[in-house]
Amino acid sequence: MKKLGNPFKGMKLHEYLLLSISIIAIIVSFILIDQKDYLTLFTAIVGMFMAVFIAKANFWGQIFSVFNVGLYAATAYLSRYYGELIIAIFLYFPLTLGAIISWFRHPYKETSQIEIVKLGYKNILIDLLITAVMTTVSFFIMQALDTPNLPISTLSVAISTAAGYLIIKRSPYYALIYALNDLVLIVLWGMASIDAHQYLPLTISFIGFFASDTYGFVNWLRIRSKQKREIESSIEI
Repeated sequence: MKKLGNPFKGMKLHEYLLLSISIIAIIVSFILIDQKDYLTLFTAIVGMFMAVFIAKANFWGQIFSVFNVGLYAATAYLSRYYGELIIAIFLYFPLTLGAIISWFRHPYKETSQIEIVKLGYKNILIDLLITAVMTTVSFFIMQALDTPNLPISTLSVAISTAAGYLIIKRSPYYALIYALNDLVLIVLWGMASIDAHQYLPLTISFIGFFASDTYGFVNWLRIRSKQKREIESSIEI
């Protein structure tokens, strides 16, 4: 990868709309609530940039991801969602680090876009094994910490682990699993927002994440097909 370049170069109109509408919704929800938390607001906005650029298969998505993990960990700690704190420190951060290394080593034609691949059964089995181990360990740790909404947090660990491995391996199916996790987190933070309105922008952001991950799955499949055609054409020449 020669250089990252301008992250907004080559963005399509619908990607601008996805990003801008989500951020506007987050800001409006922040303005309307009486309990304001600027950390939550900033976490939600940075998270949206992360989700959209990852959906574009652009390396900038992982840069935003580093900041998002730190902000999300701080938010989870202050809200006493220790399960999500554990996920952020011991799961999201290592997965993000792994993704940064993988994406940096596999650019597509030395651009900021990554090379997207199709996984075999071996990687699927490895993913299932890692997910089972991480979920079991995390469950007992979160149980010992008396984490609120333990079943939901445990499910979030399982889904995040499975999706994180796929994003490191640059598989489009990361997006389907993350979309499922978005639904779980909408419930988790939606429940928190009932008593603490300052978490409403974060809940709104996960709705935006769901839209981004849904788009990401379709977009990654399209990009993978395009990359395959270009590679095959260059070989024929």
